[in-house]
Amino acid sequence: PQELPSALVANFARVAQEARFDQMPREEVVAIQKEVKQDASELASQMLQPQQFLDVVKELKPEEREQLTDSLVEAQVVPEEQRAVLEDVVRPGGYVDKLAQLFKAIDWAVEHGPALALTPVLEAFFSIIFGFAPCSNPLDEWLR
Repeated sequence: PQELPSALVANFARVAQEARFDQMPREEVVAIQKEVKQDASELASQMLQPQQFLDVVKELKPEEREQLTDSLVEAQVVPEEQRAVLEDVVRPGGYVDKLAQLFKAIDWAVEHGPALALTPVLEAFFSIIFGFAPCSNPLDEWLR
């Protein structure tokens, strides 16, 4: 049995029928197609922020990452000439994963910033305090 089209597909077919694309000159239909592709590409780039892209891609399995690459190229969100770059970006261990690790490290550093800033201050403080204490072994002998 043939599946019924989804409501979206049915509505799109109805709009296409009402627009009478079959009666338009070919040049006009091609111009409309180009404009729709360009608008869809611009909309996709506006909707998907880099952080959202990172969050989504890092959760995908390797085969899902390949499908994402294929989908973005087929939808012309990414030009075919840039496919190899996109594959490098989304592959496991690629730039997306490296950026995710970097952002995680930055978040950790921001969260622990006061402790990180306090460490050299405490080191300087203790070096001054212990500098006045007598030591039986000089540092160069102790390091040997």
